[in-house]
Amino acid sequence: MLDAALFILLAQVALLVFIAAVDIKTRRIHRGALLALTGVALVRAFSRDEPALPAAMVSAACGGGAFWLAYWGGRLYGKLALLPRHVGVFGLGDVYLMAAAGLCVGFPDILLTMALTICLGGVGAGMVLLAAAVAGHGDQRNIAMPYAPFITFATIAVMLSPLDFLHLLYG
Repeated sequence: MLDAALFILLAQVALLVFIAAVDIKTRRIHRGALLALTGVALVRAFSRDEPALPAAMVSAACGGGAFWLAYWGGRLYGKLALLPRHVGVFGLGDVYLMAAAGLCVGFPDILLTMALTICLGGVGAGMVLLAAAVAGHGDQRNIAMPYAPFITFATIAVMLSPLDFLHLLYG
């Protein structure tokens, strides 16, 4: 029989994988799955013995806030670069997903999750641009790619990691 904590962890991973798959196919974050992920993460935070709820809330604000600033920075860049309206760094769904990821991993693990997400997204963007250049596409600034797979992979990696990364860094 599954332990409740393991069941919650598996539910979070399943929802994250589903969100990534939907984003790859539709370039949209599934709202229902995002709400379910948020609910499961809150249940996990409430069910822990240590004070995990405040850490989860700070983490959600940190992840969502940082990506919200990047979202608006991307929108500003799009306006200044005269890009089509729909082109930006990423969408609000990605901002909400990073906030939900913060609820899943807690603080300070959200910092590692964001760093890993940005690195993975950069590698992915480089590969997409390289493939577009090899294929001979013209203006590569208008190429869109889903960002949720990078957020979800980083979140799952941090959630399943047996190491406390920040403890290793700072002792």
